[in-house]
Amino acid sequence: MAQQSSTVSKAGRKNGEISTKALIYRVAGVEIDPIQASVRRGGEILALRPKTYRFLLYLAEHHNRLVSKEELIEKVWGGANVSDGVLVQSVMELRRAFGGDPKGAGIIKTFPKMGYGLMAQVECIGGDANAEAETRLEPSAPTLPARRRLARAAIAITAAVLLMAAVAVTLRSRKGSPPARFNREAAWWKLDDVRGGKVLDASGHGIQGTVTANVRVMPGKLGNGLWFDGLQTAVSGPSDALPAANSARTITAWFKVALPFVDQGALFDYGSAFRGPTRERLTLYLQSDGRLLFGLGGSVTGAGHWADGAWHFVAASYGGGSAKTARIFVDGEVDAEQRLAIEPATERTGTWKIGGFILSGASFRGTIDDVRVFPSALSPAGLTGIYRCSAGLHDLDQYYYLPVFNGDTSIGSRGPQDLSTPFWNRGKDLAGIQLARAQNDCGLANIEGADAGQDLRIAVDLMVPLSDEGKPTLGGPYFRSRQASAGDGLIGGTSAGYWVQLESTGMVRIKRLNPWSLVAFSEPDTGFDASVYHHLEMEARGDSLKVRLDGKTLSFDQGDNRVTSVKIPPVWLGPPAVGVNQGTAGLAFGTRDLGRGLAGGQRASNLEIRRLDPR
Repeated sequence: MAQQSSTVSKAGRKNGEISTKALIYRVAGVEIDPIQASVRRGGEILALRPKTYRFLLYLAEHHNRLVSKEELIEKVWGGANVSDGVLVQSVMELRRAFGGDPKGAGIIKTFPKMGYGLMAQVECIGGDANAEAETRLEPSAPTLPARRRLARAAIAITAAVLLMAAVAVTLRSRKGSPPARFNREAAWWKLDDVRGGKVLDASGHGIQGTVTANVRVMPGKLGNGLWFDGLQTAVSGPSDALPAANSARTITAWFKVALPFVDQGALFDYGSAFRGPTRERLTLYLQSDGRLLFGLGGSVTGAGHWADGAWHFVAASYGGGSAKTARIFVDGEVDAEQRLAIEPATERTGTWKIGGFILSGASFRGTIDDVRVFPSALSPAGLTGIYRCSAGLHDLDQYYYLPVFNGDTSIGSRGPQDLSTPFWNRGKDLAGIQLARAQNDCGLANIEGADAGQDLRIAVDLMVPLSDEGKPTLGGPYFRSRQASAGDGLIGGTSAGYWVQLESTGMVRIKRLNPWSLVAFSEPDTGFDASVYHHLEMEARGDSLKVRLDGKTLSFDQGDNRVTSVKIPPVWLGPPAVGVNQGTAGLAFGTRDLGRGLAGGQRASNLEIRRLDPR
């Protein structure tokens, strides 16, 4: 990797390194914002997994050198025992984020058996108050004759190898320090307790609040919450660190109205203290008719009535920029959606309040818990993930359903006769779920799929109707895949594993997710009724897969053979490694050619999963 020279002023340095405080890194058209923990390209937020984001940030912070694998594992994974495949997965995800070939090295270069480095020019925008407004980091111009350059390069590489060996020994000898805490929340008030009249911010950004005398700690939805009496109670603090102007944002909270319902009440209010409706303030509150309103100068009003004395999860998002769409979600479903006629211009110099309006003493009457603010408009899949995790739902045994793909999965209610919660594809695109377990207070960074095991029996009742255009749709379980975040795609990329697909024709196909290919297929069934449920079972043990449909063991064409036991070797392991198997499982809906806008209407119920003892 070419050495790089910096024109950063001395004021922008700290202990010989560039300070990351208030910096935005720009690499090949992608902006990395450490303050808001976001990555943008062309103004759009890129959905990266938390560890992949930290991987990229660490490379940007140390752009002028090779970063060893051992250093990345220590700094990004907290010294955990992770394989090289995990690093490869992050690199491939980042290369796609930069719009390039996942295997290419134009931006991020792999130094075999050594580490990684950023090869593109890096710009640092912003910085400490005394730093220059914009600094540019460029490769130094070569001035030495070719032989001298080669000789010096050889010396430099040898020195780098020796240095990294020393670093590796140091890291191995260091006692494991806890990994750095990472959250995507800009502010997170869990409201579990009040210490010295303060509520703490769990996001790590230090945005603590002050409570009024009458706020009381009460049992909440996640541990404790705070009780507001509807008169003078509130929690407040300065709003200088919250999303401002016309930027994207999301506000989430759990709330329970005390009955009888007396009057309107604010859940969260922040910005200007000007009187009357103003675009300089943003409010999420319950109106006197029990409906939710989000906005102020411009606003969207929900359709449901939520002053019923039950716990509800509300999420209000705003797209920011030219995407002026505001949405209200309640309990994981859309309650209202509208493009605002007047865009917010929220002020940073104002105040935020939980449980009260900035301009009046009136407050919410009831209990509020787990209030969060995000510096982006979270996707419906992301909001559903937070809701299902924090609600403590058990859709299947200890698992909850995490929506994957574009979030067009509707999740129903589990009845006493159901083996699991039913779900279906409400859209006309790819949809599905991955099994996940609640962990670490359901912070967004920790909402991802769980290891369900390698050898599994999965059974499900499936309906795969023809599309409106008369095209076949499909659905079925996948397994031995990678951990997904909410809304993640699982086709291509780095997802290992296999997908068992029941089609509207009665054919069952076995697809490998990486490298994406057809592995085996059964014969179509001319008497197959696609408008009713069919029972699909699969058993995966080692490199063998067996499938039953409506109680009948299926035989498959695999190469030149007709078999009842399909071979499923882990070919993604390589070399080279092209996929990651983290033992996750779920169920996905689609079409034969993965055509967009052609799927829809597929349903799944009575999903079962059981680990098998390997033979």
